[in-house]
Amino acid sequence: ILKWNEMWNEFDTNLHISVIEIGLDHCNNIENIFQEIYIANNNNKKRLTSSLNQKANSELVNARREEKRREEKRREEKRKKQFKVNANKIVNATNHWAT
Repeated sequence: ILKWNEMWNEFDTNLHISVIEIGLDHCNNIENIFQEIYIANNNNKKRLTSSLNQKANSELVNARREEKRREEKRREEKRKKQFKVNANKIVNATNHWAT
């Protein structure tokens, strides 16, 4: 991250990156893209820099989309678990009153 911050000051972009938010694989991909951006800026290749910024933005969007899917899956698993707990409570209560 420190490397990123050093490079970050070298160019202007809208990206806001959080390792916790996007996960390690995407961080590694974005770090590689940042290195390309840093090199491109040093060579004054503005068109390439813009293209790489778009590439990094795209990677970030994909990471956020993937995290939303994982979160929804976690919620669904939690709902299923709670449903089973509730169903067991009903069965146990029914058995208790039936005896």
